[in-house]
Amino acid sequence: MCYNGRKQTEKELMEELKRTLYLVLDTETATIPEYAQLPEERQKDFAIWHPIIYDIGWLLMERNGNIVKQKSYLVSETFGNVRLFQTAYYKEKRNQYLADWKQGLIKLETWDNIMKELQADMEASGYFCAYNASFDMRAIRYTERYISAVYGDMEVYGRWIEWQLLTEEEKKARGWVKSEHPEETTFSIRGGKPIVLIDIWAVACDFLKNNEKYKAFCYNFRHYNKYFKTNAEIVYRFFMQNDHFEEAHTALEDAKIESWLLTHFIERKKAIKKGITTHPYLMLGSIKSYAEKV
Repeated sequence: MCYNGRKQTEKELMEELKRTLYLVLDTETATIPEYAQLPEERQKDFAIWHPIIYDIGWLLMERNGNIVKQKSYLVSETFGNVRLFQTAYYKEKRNQYLADWKQGLIKLETWDNIMKELQADMEASGYFCAYNASFDMRAIRYTERYISAVYGDMEVYGRWIEWQLLTEEEKKARGWVKSEHPEETTFSIRGGKPIVLIDIWAVACDFLKNNEKYKAFCYNFRHYNKYFKTNAEIVYRFFMQNDHFEEAHTALEDAKIESWLLTHFIERKKAIKKGITTHPYLMLGSIKSYAEKV
């Protein structure tokens, strides 16, 4: 390859490769066991905002979808905590995970070692990608805090757990001020180099916002509530024309589906949205508005 009219050096070739590698990540999460103390109507929302990772998987792919590396890990500190794992939405998959672990399909590793490898792979990539990326980023950050607390001083841990269970109103009454963060355009972990952030969910919604075939598909198969469903499973069903497809709901396998979707949008030569878009499903409009036209 040439670089500004001259042959690229090995270092320049490596830098070029980094800029063209996409790291696509997915997580499966539980939450703190103490959430069971909360009223039932708060529990689901609590789990969404306090996610603790027990299964994390990612892959590195080239722009054409070619996968050059993939990793799949169970987090020893969380998967091994049976009480915590019982709070997982897919807790019935535990035996499947154990079978996969015994067959060497997934590794059991400490959170610290997983984060070190993820950070190295992020350094080797140009883009950090996930479907509903804000959730996966929140899960990584919250798992960091949880493991730091649970493996620290017991008294400090007790106070930390107590704080988690408070409502926003109760926290504000104790002087807490909610931080307002601008929509992120990059992501980094443990002080590493920030890399460009791609939320594949926002990319999908941007691509499908004017797609009448997708809206008809969702409407006919009842994939909607007040709005069209735009989760990875439904979007993949549309492109595969297979309404019986179900995601594995394990991190690496779901990341593969999400990487396929990202490659599909890249191949359409459409500008790929960067950063986080709040509530991207709103781009498609409401079911009520659609139903009034059909």
